[in-house]
Formats: sequence, structure tokens, C-alpha cells
Amino acid sequence: MSEADNGTQALEVLCGMGAADIVLLDWSLYEKSSLEFIAQLRQQTAHSTTVILLSAVEPGMPTLHRALLAGADDYLTKPFTSRQIDEKLAKAGFTWQ
Repeated sequence: MSEADNGTQALEVLCGMGAADIVLLDWSLYEKSSLEFIAQLRQQTAHSTTVILLSAVEPGMPTLHRALLAGADDYLTKPFTSRQIDEKLAKAGFTWQ
């Protein structure tokens, strides 16, 4: 697991580590919009199948629509629980015990 303080750093970390299975992305990024981040991550061949979950406080439909068009796979509305994360990941095909 890795974390980053801003969108630029997150891209650097992800591009340096190879393929990631899952990215949990906050809508409010510093230095780079989440839409830019998603689009740039999707351009990386290693991350073409990375599951991107976007988290936002009460995202409106236009926000969600733009994020999904940019390449996000799903979203979580803040505050969210670990169970909700598990449900979204199960929907994306991830399971664990």
C-alpha cells in the first residue's frame, strides 16, 4: 500500500511501482485535479486495468459523470465505512477473507 499527499506525487508513486490493483482517490486533490489524475493514470499501460474508486462529499451527478468518463470505475460518498469499500471492491471482482 502506498499513499501520496497530492496528485502529482501520487502519479509519480504509481508510475514508479508498476501495476496497482486499486486506487482510492479523493475528489479534492492538490496540484492536479482528480480528472487530470485519472486521465493521466489511464494513459499508462500498466494502469489500464487498475480499479479507481473516487471518494467525494455528496458528489453531484455531473461530477460523477465526468469522473466515470475520465476512467474512474466507481465512487464512494464520504463518510464511508470499510464495509462500503469491501462492497465496491467485491463489485470490481476483488475478494478476500
